[in-house]
Formats: sequence, structure tokens, C-alpha cells
Amino acid sequence: MRRRVACVGVLVGLLLAAPSALARPTLYWGSPTPVSTGAGEFLIALSCPSASLCVTFDNLGAVYTSYPVAGATAAWSRHQSVDHDAVQALACPTTRLCVAVDAVGHVLTSTNPSAGATASWKETYVGRPEQLMDISCPSASLCVAVDQAGYVLTSTDPAAASAAAWRRERVAALNTNYSGAAVDCPTRKLCVALGNTVVSSADPADGASAKWAPTKARYRGAPITGDDISCPSSTLCVIVGYPDPGRAVAYHTVTSTNPGAGAVATWSVGAGFQPVPLAHPVISCPSRSLCVAVGNVTGEITPETFTTTDAGAGARASWTASTRAFGVVVSCPTRGLCVTAGGPPGGGGVQVGTASPSWSHAIADGPAPPLSDQLMETIRSIGTLALSAVSVGTLTS
Repeated sequence: MRRRVACVGVLVGLLLAAPSALARPTLYWGSPTPVSTGAGEFLIALSCPSASLCVTFDNLGAVYTSYPVAGATAAWSRHQSVDHDAVQALACPTTRLCVAVDAVGHVLTSTNPSAGATASWKETYVGRPEQLMDISCPSASLCVAVDQAGYVLTSTDPAAASAAAWRRERVAALNTNYSGAAVDCPTRKLCVALGNTVVSSADPADGASAKWAPTKARYRGAPITGDDISCPSSTLCVIVGYPDPGRAVAYHTVTSTNPGAGAVATWSVGAGFQPVPLAHPVISCPSRSLCVAVGNVTGEITPETFTTTDAGAGARASWTASTRAFGVVVSCPTRGLCVTAGGPPGGGGVQVGTASPSWSHAIADGPAPPLSDQLMETIRSIGTLALSAVSVGTLTS
């Protein structure tokens, strides 16, 4: 999942309603918050490992961090530029590890990203000045990156921030004239990547020994590919930005419910974003019941956001355009919280979408307050919910 772009410590997306209401969340988007506002600066990478942390890079290599649940009131800490070579993607598997890749073969690592302006970032050259396009880290013990030249880079110790911690493997199906290489790993046992076609591996942690299988699926005689992919589980992957071989400006969605089947995985092509297609969209799916895609309207520089609550329906999934959310990168740590970046003002804005309009944007530092018996009973009726001892949101009446 391209992050150019769980709820740890916060009651995010709690709807005091029946479980069926939670299964089909509606995102309510706050106003854009200026983050990177300097001349020629815009946000290009984003990852939110939890409701308590979001990290974003701008095109000049500066890093910004914040508590996303604060919405428009959030204060974003700016770190001085840590990379001058165009960060392409960012993955933060936990609040204690973020790993980014850039256009000339560097990996950028921080083991204390939540420290904001004082966080430590280390730049490591992992070999060959290829443009690293995307990275996915299903855990702190596995990161997988892809480049434009058909290589997969894997590390089982990304926090080490050393070139020796990375292994490189050539994957023929990724050696492509297609510039939109992307990857997402829902678990340590499955990674799915995009290049000239879809390839998957059931043993990505094996590094240079991992086996990558290209799918045999075709649409109108052409291989399945796209701009970005998000896999909320091993039984669902959603691709956005698939160009219809017969139509120059129709960008479809493509879905698989058995992506781990490798060569025999089935992929269903959907109608895509209507009435306007997105150019080079990116996508984040925190669960089967929520996917959010962002990008610019084809032929324009206007950002647009589309949402679906039935991604698992494949070609029958319906996507709804938002009239309030804008951005070119997106990260959804839970089905009740999504963050977009790269929208207005000037490409340096951030927006937060939550599952309830009654969610308070105030954050109270300190331990979580005691919950009433009525609220606890509600929580029990809809399932387990994580609470944080660091910061907590409050539900307003």
C-alpha cells in the first residue's frame, strides 16, 4: 500500500448504536489543517500506525508528526529535512518504528517517530540508485519494498538501519516500464505487489529466497496491474488505478478474495470511480468494511476522495465521492479513523475523517477516565475496543 503516501489509546469510531451500524461506517471529514505551507512544499507520504500517531513527509524531506484524533486542532511537529532525494513511500508498523524509501535507493528509519521534532532518523543506502516506489511493513520484524527496476528489498530487522539488514531479489514480473510499482503485506505470510502484473509471495520474510508468483489473471487480454494496492487481510486485496486496455481514461478497481493463491488467484475488475476517474490514486483499507481512495481527477489537479463500505463485493462494490475530503495520500489506522494529506491549502493540508460526527476533537492527556456502566455495556455488546493510557477522546452528547 502506497503511503506517499487499531486504535491505541483512544475510543475512535465508537458509535453508540447497533453492531450493524458499525459494520457500515460513514466518515465525517473535518476541515483541512495547514501543515506544510512553505512555498513549493506539499505532502507526499503518510502513515498512521494508530490513532495516537501520524507521520508525513513533504517533498523537501521534512517530517511532520501529530495526534490525528485531534483533527483540525492538532499541532503538527516539524522535523528538519532528513532526506533531499524525494521520499516515495512511508510505512510505520508501530508507533516506535517508521521506515521510508526514496527515489535514489535510500531507506530512512526512525525508532522514535513520536518524538516529533526531536525524533532520530537514519538514512541508509541499500544499494543501486534505483527509485524505490513503495514499502509495506506488516510488523516491526518485516518490511518489504519494491523499486522500478523489478527488485524486491526485504528486511527482517528494519530497525537496525543498516544496508546489511536488507536483502534484494529480482522479480521478473516487476521489471517494468510501468512506474507505479506498489506493495502491501497484510501479514508476514503474504505480500502482494504490483508491476507489469500482480505478483504475490507466501514467504516474503525469506528475503532473496522468497518465491514470487505472477497471477495468470487477465482482463480483455491484458495483465492485471494498477497504481496502488491495499490488503486489509489475507482474504482481500483491492487495487486502484487499473487502466482499461480499451479506454484511455477509465481507471478501474480490481479486487481479489484469494490473493494468496498466487498464479491462480482470481481478480474481479470493477467499474471504478464514477463519474470522474482518478489519476494515480492511492488507497487504504483498514478492514473489509472500509476502503478510502484519494487522487487527482484525471486531466486536472483537483484532488478527490472516494469511499466504499463493501470492498469485498468486488466488481459490485459501490464507491461514493466525498465533497469534503481532499488529498493525494491516505492512511486509515482503523475503520473509524482516516487521514488524508496533500490536499488544500497548497498541497500541504491534512484532513481527518472519523466515524461519528459527535466525536470530540479535544485530547485529554493522562490516563483514561473511568467508564460508566452504560458505556461499558455498550462496548461489550459490539466487541473489543482498545483504550489508551496516553490520550483519550471523549464522546459528546
